[in-house]
Amino acid sequence: MSDSSGSGFEEVLYEVDGPIATLTLNLPEKLNPMSVTIVAETVRALGMANEDRFIRVVIITGAGRALFCRWGHPAAWCGSGSGPRLAHPV
Repeated sequence: MSDSSGSGFEEVLYEVDGPIATLTLNLPEKLNPMSVTIVAETVRALGMANEDRFIRVVIITGAGRALFCRWGHPAAWCGSGSGPRLAHPV
């Protein structure tokens, strides 16, 4: 299995094993929230898989034992936290 560690992802792991790409949300200590960064990196990783003509399956999973993911922290989406923000909060 190869890791795309050179892809510049911070909160997502992207691995390829033959025709299978595995995208892992990787903030288990925060229950893998749908942060702006995770959403952006997920979209980028899915684009990478789409551009690879050998990829036939994409598995999306979450690191940790508690759950796959949870909705994001409201502060990150609405602009009262640090980090990237949506132009139009949900």
